[in-house]
Amino acid sequence: MQTLAIIILAVLIPSVYTTTCSQCIEDAIKVENRLTNITVQIELGQYLNKTICQHLPDPEKDVCGQIVIVDLPRIIDKVVQKYSPEDICQKLGYC
Repeated sequence: MQTLAIIILAVLIPSVYTTTCSQCIEDAIKVENRLTNITVQIELGQYLNKTICQHLPDPEKDVCGQIVIVDLPRIIDKVVQKYSPEDICQKLGYC
């Protein structure tokens, strides 16, 4: 789960704009607010299903689709609950 949190936030917090600990925390809060929006979660699940899952062989395609459509909101909620913006920025090396 920790790795997933780092990957999600490393992708969503562009290092070009984040140069300080405080900026990273500010950006992480913005990302967290977007990720906890159910509409964003649905769109992200649909995007991942379309761009990743649909290119896998049949058995894996179905499992992948199930994970990103059904389980993604729960995964995001667990990541947000477990890791504060400060934790994430520290792990990304900004703090």
